[in-house]
Amino acid sequence: MSLATAKDQKLEILTTLRFFAASLVYLSHYGPEVLTGSPFWVQGFTRHGYRAVLFFFVLSGFVLAYNYCVPEDEGGMKVSRKGFWVARISRIYPIYLISIVLALPAFAYRAFEVNTVSRPEFVTGCVCVPVLLQAWVPLVAVSWNIPAWSLSVEAFFYVMFPWLARWVARKRPLNAVVFGLALVWGCELLRNGVAAQLQGDAAVPEHGLLHNFLNYFPLFHIPSFFLGMCLGIVFRRGEYQNAKLGSFGFNILLAALCVLLSLKQIMPNVLYSKAVLIPLFGMIIVLGALASQGDHPILGHPWLVRLGDASYGFYILHDPCSCWFSWFMKKVAGLEQWQTNLWYVLGLYLLIWGISLASFEFLEKPGRRMIRAWMDPDMKRRTANPN
Repeated sequence: MSLATAKDQKLEILTTLRFFAASLVYLSHYGPEVLTGSPFWVQGFTRHGYRAVLFFFVLSGFVLAYNYCVPEDEGGMKVSRKGFWVARISRIYPIYLISIVLALPAFAYRAFEVNTVSRPEFVTGCVCVPVLLQAWVPLVAVSWNIPAWSLSVEAFFYVMFPWLARWVARKRPLNAVVFGLALVWGCELLRNGVAAQLQGDAAVPEHGLLHNFLNYFPLFHIPSFFLGMCLGIVFRRGEYQNAKLGSFGFNILLAALCVLLSLKQIMPNVLYSKAVLIPLFGMIIVLGALASQGDHPILGHPWLVRLGDASYGFYILHDPCSCWFSWFMKKVAGLEQWQTNLWYVLGLYLLIWGISLASFEFLEKPGRRMIRAWMDPDMKRRTANPN
């Protein structure tokens, strides 16, 4: 397959994978309570679905490199830095802003009524969260809207992308991939070393400052994104295009990942480290991109692709929506422990997907156009006169 074909092809399977990854994150938040008595292999998914966030980081690097990088040009990008940043802000910020507005009443309630959020945390959160800086400050990394920490990390990726693209464009792609793998492994060793030095013999509290620093600090996640970029540029060159082989390998590795997640209780912990999972995610993404060149009857289904398109909204809205759902259940329906009822959790899941599909069409798309027109006034003229 030629480079032109490779770079013009929509990678529908990767879009569908976003739907499943977002669903896994939801399952990790609400599945453990409702599936306590389920078989151990089911609990493996419910307790470790949060690792799908790492998948999003690798996928983000891959897709952005595929869409924006020009490996033949030493500049590395086919658009200006301003054009890239405007495109990314317009993509993530409209629904992000809506999510924190929806989550604000619950955040204020925890700060001023039940005192589970300190006043310094509330004030710092009000400063950092709207401008996507919370992941840099462990005190507020998961304040206000918990999943939003990963958008703070993504914002850092976007800032760094033009310079990373320029660096990668000057390297041989496979050499860059090897360097990316080394960076992933080296960063994981560093992170574990920092954890050992800071915590000593004591256990790390699940939501303490050290836990937040080790798990959410952006510099610990840049290797995942960078490796995805390197893989995206290799794929974009079109040198390794084989849809049948890609589909076969993709199916095998995806099945292997499902087995790995389901057998967490009996498998060595090292298999669930970032050093193993991030390269595995990278291989699945590359093979999924290759498989997208052919015909995948399930993962290429239009409705699954549509859900994948709306997955960002689902991911960033599911926490504030669950807060409002919880308020409704307690105040209106009189149910205090709806989280332990499988049918309520499933109903909330379907409700949030419905909201996400609607928001994608009626909020995200118009918001994207509005921000682009505001931040880049020449966009309309360029769109109307592309030549």
